[in-house]
Order: sequence, then structure tokens, then C-alpha cells
Amino acid sequence: MTDKTRRWAWGAALLLALAAGFTAKRWLSAPAPVSDAVPAPAQPATLVLAPADLVAVRTLPLTRGVDVNGTLKAVRSAYVKARVAGEILEVAVREGDAVRAGQVLVRIDPTELDLRLRQAEHNAQAARAQLDIAQRALANSQALVAQGFVSPTTLDTAQANRAAADATLQAALAAVDLARKARADATLLAPLSG
Repeated sequence: MTDKTRRWAWGAALLLALAAGFTAKRWLSAPAPVSDAVPAPAQPATLVLAPADLVAVRTLPLTRGVDVNGTLKAVRSAYVKARVAGEILEVAVREGDAVRAGQVLVRIDPTELDLRLRQAEHNAQAARAQLDIAQRALANSQALVAQGFVSPTTLDTAQANRAAADATLQAALAAVDLARKARADATLLAPLSG
């Protein structure tokens, strides 16, 4: 064999090898023909689990939540503060407790407030008595002026004394109302439910 023939034989062998490789590749990668036959059921495989692989199933409530950052602001709010000074006797609720409107929150010692109320009531009684005296003095002055025994200046003084006694009584009655209000303010009530 000549050199040329050998080269040609090697080239032909290489070409045949390449053609065989491409054919084998196409044949192996081609999809399998679909058959209408149902495959025979496979035997189930036996799977053995360890106790650590098992979990007990139970029903739990599922809740959804959204984590957010920000400031909360109440729709309705109320600031409760004492209107009178004093020693706290009782705190009926704690911060965060639910309350209804009008419920007692705090009681302040009313001893001093009771004494001030009694003092104001006695001052009002004294002012009422002074008004009675001023009214009698005015009536006497009017009678004496009518008879001509005293001067009209005495009547003017009696009228001024009666007006002053009436003003003193009105001030004393206002002090009684103020002392009653202070006594009522010794009990702090919830302004709204919440």
C-alpha cells in the first residue's frame, strides 16, 4: 500500500467513526415511542421511618399579622387629674384597666375639705343672722324717720348696712358652693368609658 492509499484508508475510517458516533448520539437522544400499553404496577417500596422522623398532627389556629412601626393615637382620650390637693386614700384602677364613664378612679382624703365646707356653712349662717339684724335696724330706722325722731341720714346708714349684710350673705353662700364643689372633686371619676 502506498502512502496515499494509507491516508485515504485512515480518512475513510475516521469518517466512518464520526458517522457512527453521530448516528448513535441521535438514536440515544431520540424520544421513546409512546405506546398505548399500560405498564404493569410496580411493587410498592417499603420505607422504614425512625421515630425522630414522625410528627404528631394537630389543629392550631392560624393568625395573620402585619408588623408595622409608627405611632398610635387614640380616637378619644381623656386626661384625668386631681382638682384638689390632698392625700390619696384609694386608687380603684390601674393603668390599662377597662373603665366605664362615671366609675370611681381615685379617692382623696376629704377631711380638710369637710372642715372647710363646715366653716363656709357657719359663715353663711352668721351672714344670714347679720342680714336679719340689718333688716330689723332698717325697719326701725324707717319708723323713727317717719315719726321724726331721727334724721334721714340714719335711714341711709341702715339701708347701706342692710345692703352690705346681703352682699356678705351672698359671698358666704358662694363660698359654701365652692367648698361643696371641692368636696365633690375629692373623688375622681372616669370621664368616659375605655
